[in-house]
Amino acid sequence: MLLDYMLEYNDKHYHEEDFGFFTWSKEDNVLCVWDIYTKPEYRSQKYAWKLFTKINSVAKKMDCDTIEGYVDKDYKNKEKSLKVLEAAGFTHYNETEECFWLRTKVNG
Repeated sequence: MLLDYMLEYNDKHYHEEDFGFFTWSKEDNVLCVWDIYTKPEYRSQKYAWKLFTKINSVAKKMDCDTIEGYVDKDYKNKEKSLKVLEAAGFTHYNETEECFWLRTKVNG
């Protein structure tokens, strides 16, 4: 129930799989991915790509042409997260004091 409240309060949506989850919101034609998480036992096994495929599918359903996300500069695994996002086709487009912002075009 707390998760439902937090998502509703922040206008976020939640998608979960056995191996991880992501949260998102839509602003104009942009799908904003706020959180993406792969459970530790599924890492380095290409499960993140399954989440990216689902994110792209959601973006298409929502008539988005761009997907954006960020990596917090204080996150201890930020370098690995940036590499995964870059491998998935995301490019840097902005940097703030708190985070790196990345985006990619929706496929198909």
